[in-house]
Amino acid sequence: MQHNSDSITSYKCVIEERLHRNCKSIIDVLVNHVIPRVEKRYRDKKITVVEERAFFYKMVGDYNRYASESCQTVKDHVERQKFFKHGALNAYAKSLELCNRNGGGMLPYNPVKLGLALNFSVFHYEIMGDAK
Repeated sequence: MQHNSDSITSYKCVIEERLHRNCKSIIDVLVNHVIPRVEKRYRDKKITVVEERAFFYKMVGDYNRYASESCQTVKDHVERQKFFKHGALNAYAKSLELCNRNGGGMLPYNPVKLGLALNFSVFHYEIMGDAK
């Protein structure tokens, strides 16, 4: 029976490695290519609508959260989880700041704002252990 348990643990490590690599790749594309283009376009045209920007920051938070949820069996799981937690917290906070911006924020029933509220609360409950 020990052999099956070792095989399962080993396979979980492989799956987690792939998930972390894929999430990191998506985060890198968003942070290094998508968000800078969106920010530049909004800055150049002096656009105050924030929905698109808030959506992409929420996405960064989501992918960091997905990766942090699966940090259990890989050897450096503590460091990875810390890295992904920090990334999620920063991205969700930036998205929330955009959603609540005076004069350009979103209405309370906006789908992006509602999705952010749900995902950020899941992050606090599941990852941060904050049930308040």
